[in-house]
Amino acid sequence: MRRGSVICPTLAILNESDMDNLLLKNGRLVNIFTGEIVKTNILVSSGKIREIGPYLSGEEEIDLKGSYLLPGLIESHIHLESSLLSPNEFSRLTLLSGTTTLICDPHEISNVLGIKGIYYLLKATRNLPQDFYFLIPSCVPATKFETAGGKIGLKEMRRLLKEKRILGLAEVMNFPGVISGDKEILGKIRLVQKSGRELVIDGHSPGLRGKDLAIYLFSGISSDHESVNAEEAKEKLSLGMWIMVREGSAAKNLKDLLPIINWRNERRLLLCSDDIHPEDLLKEGHLNAILRKGVSLGIDPILLLRMATLNPATYFPLRNIGAIAPGYRADMTIVKDLKDFRVLMVIKNGAVVAKDGEIATSLKGYELPNKSTFRVKGLSLERFLVKDERKVIKVIKVLPGQIITKKELVVPKVKEGEVISDTERDILKLVVIERHKGTGNIGIGFVSGFGLKEGAIGSSVAHDSHNIIVVGVKDEEIFSAAKRIIEMRGGMVVLGRGKIKELALPIAGLLSDKKAEEVISSLEEMGDWARKLGCQLVNPFATLSFLALPVIPELKLTDKGLFDVEKFQFVPIFGD
Repeated sequence: MRRGSVICPTLAILNESDMDNLLLKNGRLVNIFTGEIVKTNILVSSGKIREIGPYLSGEEEIDLKGSYLLPGLIESHIHLESSLLSPNEFSRLTLLSGTTTLICDPHEISNVLGIKGIYYLLKATRNLPQDFYFLIPSCVPATKFETAGGKIGLKEMRRLLKEKRILGLAEVMNFPGVISGDKEILGKIRLVQKSGRELVIDGHSPGLRGKDLAIYLFSGISSDHESVNAEEAKEKLSLGMWIMVREGSAAKNLKDLLPIINWRNERRLLLCSDDIHPEDLLKEGHLNAILRKGVSLGIDPILLLRMATLNPATYFPLRNIGAIAPGYRADMTIVKDLKDFRVLMVIKNGAVVAKDGEIATSLKGYELPNKSTFRVKGLSLERFLVKDERKVIKVIKVLPGQIITKKELVVPKVKEGEVISDTERDILKLVVIERHKGTGNIGIGFVSGFGLKEGAIGSSVAHDSHNIIVVGVKDEEIFSAAKRIIEMRGGMVVLGRGKIKELALPIAGLLSDKKAEEVISSLEEMGDWARKLGCQLVNPFATLSFLALPVIPELKLTDKGLFDVEKFQFVPIFGD
C-alpha cells in the first residue's frame, strides 16, 4: 500500500482479494521505454506490476541492494531440440539465465512425429515456470528427397491454429517456392493470414536480395534471422523486415551485424539464438550471454535489452510483457550489472522462480510415452556392400566449421571386388538408414574429412528428417553403431577398439531424459573417444547431422541415395 496517500477505488477493490503483494525495494530499474536507470521500488500484486515509486510497502519485501531490474528476457527464435535436452531441463537452464518467454520452432520433432510432436511440446511446457510459445513449421517434410516421419499440411495447421500458444508460421525456408508461386507454401501462408488472429509469418531468406526479396516480402513474411552481413541486413531493414540478430552455438552473426545495431534501427531488431548446444547453455548462459557479448563489442546495453524484451514482445505480439510498468506482467530478471549480466534472481508472474543459481519452484513437465519412434526394416550387414564398378566414385568432402560440402572424384580402394573405406586417404563409408516408416531404405556413400582410423560414429540426429546416419571404417562397426542407436530408441554412438561411448536420446530420437550435466559429460566422453580413434573434427556429431540435408550444397546423402544439390537430383556413387 502507498504510504501517506489515499488508495483509489480501483486499488481498494483489488486489495479485497489480493493478498500477495510483493515489494522489490532498492533496485535499479532499467526503463525500457525511456532508456533511463532509476533507483526505485516496485510493488507486485496478482502477478502484475502495480506501482513503481520510492514510497511503497508490501506484505513481503525483497531488498535488491542496488541490483538491476530488467524485464524478463524473450527468446524470439529457437529450436529447443538443438539443446538435446528435455523440455524440463531446457527450461531449467534458460530460466537460470533470465529467460522468461520463448518462441520456439518445433521443426525437428515435427519431422519425426508430425503434429504429435508439437502437441507433445505444448503439453510438456504447459506447467513450466516460463511462457513457451510455438510457431507451426512451414516445411515438414523439408524435402521430397528424404523420408520423414511426419507431415504438417493445411489439415494439421487448421488444428494447431486453434491453440492459443501458437503464434503463427515458422521460418518459411522454401523461399524459392514463395518466389516462384508454389501453391503449397503460399496456401500455408494464406491460411495463417485468414485465421482471424494476429499472427506472424517468420522468414528464412539467406542471401535474398533485390526483386526476389520484394516478392518474398509481398507474400506476407515479415522477419529474417539468416542475415550474415550488414549490407544484406540493411536492405532487409529498409524494406520493413524485422531482423533477428542470431548468436547461437553454430551461427554467430552478432559481430558481423554491428553496423546496423544502432538507435536508428533498433525498433526492428531482435536477438535470437536459433540453435544452442547444452554445454553453451550450462557454461555461458542463454540470452544473457548474448547481452554480455554485445556489451563487450561496444553496443549500448539498453539497446541490446530492447532487442531481447520490448521488441520481440511487440513483434509477435505479446501484450503486457517486455517492460516493467504498471499493468505489465511481473516477469523480471535481476542482474548484478549491465556488463556481465550475471543473474541473481528471476521473477515470473510475480513469483520468485530462480535465485542464486538455483530453481526456486517446481518444474512439472510431461514426458513422451515410453514408446520407440524407430521402425527399421531390412537392416543387415550385407546391405552395406558396395560392389566395384571399376569407375571413380563421388566423395562428399567435409569442410571444417561449415555445413556446406564439396564433391570430389577419386579412384576407390577395392578389396575382393568391394569398395571399402580408405583410412590412408581419409575416405570413409557413410550410410543413412530410414527409421520412420519401415521402408527399408538405406543410402550409401563415401565421405572425407572425419579422419577416423578405426571405429564408427553414428547418430539419430540428422537434419532435417532425422534418420540414422553412421560414418565408419568397417561395415561391421557401422552396423553395430546403427543397431545400438535403434536399441537405445535413438541416440549418439562412438565405438571402436571394443569400447562404446554413447548418449541415449529416447525422446523422439532427438532429446535426452537426463540432466544437462549428464548429457554434457556423455558428449565430452564421446568426443574424446572419437579423437582417440583418429577423428579430426571439433564436433563430429554436428558435422554428421548436416550430411543428410539435401538443400545445402554441394553433395549430400539421404536414405534415398546420393544427392547433388547443384543439379538438384540423385546421382550414382560411381562415375563423374
